Amino acid sequence: MAKIYIFSGEDIVSSRNAYIDQIEFLKKQKQEIGHIPAKEINDELVESVFGGSSLFGLSRAIATEKFFSGQKSKTKDQTLEKILSFPQAVLIDWEEKEFTKAAINKPRGVFIVKNFALPKILWKFLDELSPENKTQNLQALHKIILSLEPHFIFSMIIRQFRLLILTIDGEADNLASWQKNKLAGQATKFGREKLIRVYRTLLEIDIKQKTSSSPFDLNSELDLLILGL
Repeated sequence: MAKIYIFSGEDIVSSRNAYIDQIEFLKKQKQEIGHIPAKEINDELVESVFGGSSLFGLSRAIATEKFFSGQKSKTKDQTLEKILSFPQAVLIDWEEKEFTKAAINKPRGVFIVKNFALPKILWKFLDELSPENKTQNLQALHKIILSLEPHFIFSMIIRQFRLLILTIDGEADNLASWQKNKLAGQATKFGREKLIRVYRTLLEIDIKQKTSSSPFDLNSELDLLILGL
């Protein structure tokens, strides 16, 4: 029976690592892995991969990304049906956003979906960032670093301040009302001028880290950032 592995979730670092680990595991199981962009996977390609025989007699698998993303289409559904028609077929897919089995609704094939959620402490930390909570924010940061990579935490802090600026400027129309209300309350604790200043500091840290021009590692930069809020 065909197997479809899907790795997804908010924690893109963990989902990405699991996706790569699955590919390496299948290689050790003597699977020949073809890395193919999702837009190039069609009936003809599926037939050539799973309908023929490998040069070295190995089982074949397709590794791709965002195969199930975007709007559903009859063509994509037909291609998935084509994959499922080969009992030995294996597809490994990485999705940037959370994915559930309910979105597939196929009677045949084995679908192994693994979602990786971000720890709640990260969201709590981001929501509570303010000039008033420096000590608590620093303690929370040190806990989060134990389970998440500093670069990912840094990217989420940048995202949070970008949302705060959009909210205080009245440009967060695509967000839900509850989210805008929560961000608005947090943004007022900083004020627009300070939000802009912090955001510029974040961009400066990003450039320094990428060019190795900072005397501090990213962990230390994050500590200094929180203390300077």
